[in-house]
Parts: sequence; structure tokens; C-alpha cells
Amino acid sequence: MLRVTLDGGEALPAHDAPDTLLVCIGECHVRLERPDRRIHDFHMDSGETRWIPAYTRSEKNLSGEPAEMVLVEIKRSKAQFVKPK
Repeated sequence: MLRVTLDGGEALPAHDAPDTLLVCIGECHVRLERPDRRIHDFHMDSGETRWIPAYTRSEKNLSGEPAEMVLVEIKRSKAQFVKPK
């Protein structure tokens, strides 16, 4: 679980992110962008949640105000990635 604050206009570089439950603490206006340039913008009010599946993405606060959120990242055990013989 992470508590994240992005200043107005702040962006995070592309990274591999696991399945994530995003909870906005205050109003959030965020852009997620994939390496293939597909963009998903969303606007959420305080307390709203959004499920974000695992993929490589960058994130940007589209607002001029700080965006505060809690990210619950779903970590998978290595056993879940072992291919059966």
C-alpha cells in the first residue's frame, strides 16, 4: 500500500505496475499512458476508487492542484508465475 501525492502537473515516468486499486483522497484528474501511446484520462472525486490492471504506464496529474491517492498494489507470489510441466 502506497500513499502518493502528485503536485499539479507532476508526472511519473513509465514503470511496470501490478494490478492496483486506486483510492482518491481528494479530487483526482489523472492520465495514464502506455508505451504504445494509448491514453486513459479519468476524473475522480474524493473517496472514489478505480481498478487498474497491471501494465507498463506513466502517470500524470492533469490538475493544477496536488492529487492525493492511496494505491493498493496486488503483489503476486512467484509460485503464481511458475509454468506447470
